[in-house]
Amino acid sequence: MVCLVGCGFPQPARTSDARGDGGGGSAGDASLDGRADGAPDAPPDVAAGAVSVTLSTPAFLQLGSAAPFTAALVGAAGSSLSYSVTVVPAGAATVAPSTGTAALGSDGTLVLSATLTAGSAAEATMTVHVTGSVVGAGSAVVDVSAFQTFGARAAFADSGDSTLNGGRLLAVPLSVPSGARIIAFGIRATSAQNVRLGLYAASGSAPGALLLSSAVFTTNVGETVAFFDAAQTLPAASTFIGVLAADDLGIVIDQAPADAVSAFARNAVIGGPLPSPFGTATTFSQGPLHAFVIALSP
Repeated sequence: MVCLVGCGFPQPARTSDARGDGGGGSAGDASLDGRADGAPDAPPDVAAGAVSVTLSTPAFLQLGSAAPFTAALVGAAGSSLSYSVTVVPAGAATVAPSTGTAALGSDGTLVLSATLTAGSAAEATMTVHVTGSVVGAGSAVVDVSAFQTFGARAAFADSGDSTLNGGRLLAVPLSVPSGARIIAFGIRATSAQNVRLGLYAASGSAPGALLLSSAVFTTNVGETVAFFDAAQTLPAASTFIGVLAADDLGIVIDQAPADAVSAFARNAVIGGPLPSPFGTATTFSQGPLHAFVIALSP
């Protein structure tokens, strides 16, 4: 169990993943790195001499990896403050920068940003508190764990570009055991497009019931990983992964003939839930594509 605890008085500066890798200053140019622009409007219920602190952190962080987090502060305009973030137990995680001084902007807001780096403690929960001479605190939880990937994420020896037609749900084999705690879906694409991915159980040799799906997300050119806010336990063993795009999507597939698998495709609408069961499909043979899920290691 790992806690990041903020102290309410100045201390000397101490520096050290998705589901990424990020002292004092004046208003508009401060850091854990702090910035006043883009911060939320001050709510009317923040008491004089107090500051509200809202943290934004990744839901999951892989052991040994790093990710940015921010703390949005709201209080009396121009208020000076100091902040400090420490890690308990020592070595479980580090924050950089960990201390500093700053002032709220003329609109009473400030956004502090820093990098959180996970240590080697598995299944850890991190809680972040930030306080200052303008009194306040905030916390957030980050699940720090070992990750495991199911599906084709690494580069193929014989890669090639292909197009998944918009409105076509394509399913290819992907085995994930029952009870796996899924935290993200991922895909490698050659174009930007709205997509939805899902895991299917088997119905004979074809995809059957839908077990778990992502929300709609937009691909980047290259790899895109969409994390859940909380781990989703797979209720049964998955045998297929399905990919649905709103419009034509460039995908990367394995072109080696020896690697061809049985693929299934049917029409579907991205605005609604993925079909369950998969239903009547066109069947053909093609290479696997870069579609995968990330789970917490058991």
